[in-house]
Amino acid sequence: MSLNMLIETLKLAAEAKLPRVVDSKTPELLIAVRQLFEAGFIHAVDASADRGDCFLEPRITLPGLSYLKS
Repeated sequence: MSLNMLIETLKLAAEAKLPRVVDSKTPELLIAVRQLFEAGFIHAVDASADRGDCFLEPRITLPGLSYLKS
């Protein structure tokens, strides 16, 4: 995953423009959201199951906002 994609995804989260559900239907976005979620830059409901990863209602966190401003 490129740093540019991660930053663009974080910007979308800051603007509340991420989809309500991020899953395998958007694989590149799913990878970015998972990485940002694990880093603590995005908060979401982790609805992952045996069928695959799924994040609900992703939104930016304060550390994510701080990172964008730096």
